[in-house]
Amino acid sequence: MRKAGPKIRLMTSNLKRQVGHRVAALREARGFTQEHLAGLIGRSVEAISKIERGKAFPAPETFEGLSDHLGVAVRDLFPTSEAPDDSRARLEARVSVLIAGLSDKALETSLEILAALDRLSPS
Repeated sequence: MRKAGPKIRLMTSNLKRQVGHRVAALREARGFTQEHLAGLIGRSVEAISKIERGKAFPAPETFEGLSDHLGVAVRDLFPTSEAPDDSRARLEARVSVLIAGLSDKALETSLEILAALDRLSPS
């Protein structure tokens, strides 16, 4: 059996962190503590902490529990883009959680605000 090369390990590490940021953002948006979420899905607080810090990748049954109790599809626990760093990944996760809760009108207004900010940003 061959070991994963550095590029695959880095990609896996980035994916674990991005999934973890997404889980943390969704948990916080629902007002859950790590303890509460752990109890809901039958995992330890340490397991939730490791997932959120990108130190562990959830097993399939854990993904199902997270999906059920965080109110999203399993696919929504995965990043939608390749964020260049942890800070950016956390911000993108928080934005995507907020966007999901907006009405169509509020989403349209948010898009207009973001477009205006983009025009003001130095290139």
